[in-house]
Amino acid sequence: MLLFYRLLNVLSVVYSLLKLESNSIVFIQYYILKVALSKRTMGFLFGLSKRAKRQHLVAFVHDLECVRLGSSVEEERQFLSCCDSVIVHNSNMNDYLLGIGLASQNYYILNLFDYLAQRGSVMDRRLSFSVDFAGNLGKSTFLSGLKRVGGETLFRLYGDCASVDALISRNVLYQGSFSPDEIIMKLSGSFGLVWDGDSVDTCGGTYGRYMQINSTHKASLYLVAGLPLIVWNKSGIADHVLRKNLGIVVGSIFEIEDKVRSLTEEDYIEMAKSALAEGTRLRGGENLLGAVDAIYDDLGCRYE
Repeated sequence: MLLFYRLLNVLSVVYSLLKLESNSIVFIQYYILKVALSKRTMGFLFGLSKRAKRQHLVAFVHDLECVRLGSSVEEERQFLSCCDSVIVHNSNMNDYLLGIGLASQNYYILNLFDYLAQRGSVMDRRLSFSVDFAGNLGKSTFLSGLKRVGGETLFRLYGDCASVDALISRNVLYQGSFSPDEIIMKLSGSFGLVWDGDSVDTCGGTYGRYMQINSTHKASLYLVAGLPLIVWNKSGIADHVLRKNLGIVVGSIFEIEDKVRSLTEEDYIEMAKSALAEGTRLRGGENLLGAVDAIYDDLGCRYE
């Protein structure tokens, strides 16, 4: 039965590739899910179609499983090597792919993912020690360490977690779980925390290390809500955050209070304005559209 489904998947992919026109630009969302084929096989099939029909293949990278989950680097390389252009999260991810031997591709950097949402008003932000964290609370094992963070910093958690009661303490409140559109109006803090892994001291573990090359959608959510960011100083978006005045960077969650205390009201107001302006761009999908425009310009093509 498994062999039958594998054959069915091969035929489905081949049929889809046969329908693609010659001399076309093909965008591939990568990592490819829900297909019972290896990346090596997918790379071979896409490469065959590319050569036969003189296509330009563009990989839009969502995740690199070899870093995020520790899967095969070789399979990652074999698939992406068949692509002519690669849209990556940030310059750290660009450098990583160059480092594993993918030097012949053209790279286009997003910095932050777009977050398409209905346009609407967001809360006015004021400087305080209130920090929001939204996402998969069960996966974010560092949250159990927030109760060790003293001082005035208050963490507000948003998302699903079967054991959320164990996370609540004097400085940790649970605010509920909301849809991607609803949560934009629910975030009530002064900053949005971008953190992952198993420790409040640094972004540790496999998920924490992935932060070094990943531009998480969490950051885009906060910016769309007009929230300045708090990000790990070794994360893939730290330089972008500093360059565009979108928030503050820290090496440890214990550093947050001192960093916030060093800000003036005027500092924060400018930071919040920058965050809201960036969020407006992300709402409209401007980052991906910019990358697509650059690819078409480099190829001397036009699209409507």
